Amino acid sequence: MDHALLLVLAGSWLLGRALVQLVWRPRATAARFRAQGVRGLPYRFLRGSFDEMSRMKAEGEAMALDVCNHDILPGLCLTLSAVFFTMPL
Repeated sequence: MDHALLLVLAGSWLLGRALVQLVWRPRATAARFRAQGVRGLPYRFLRGSFDEMSRMKAEGEAMALDVCNHDILPGLCLTLSAVFFTMPL
């Protein structure tokens, strides 16, 4: 009986830790950023913003770089430039 109780307690503790790490922490972080005026891609449970990042990566790889233009950040880090260049100053 003691072993079963210990297993239940350990399992509930692990479940609580997983919920905090996977659900509460990303939402709390996003709320703190929003409060500071930083907007970004929306977070989805267990997927994050993978779809948007994949689409942006494909767009960045398809971009033709101008030989005279030395601004390569939008082509290399499309995810970062989409977040930082849309922030209000």
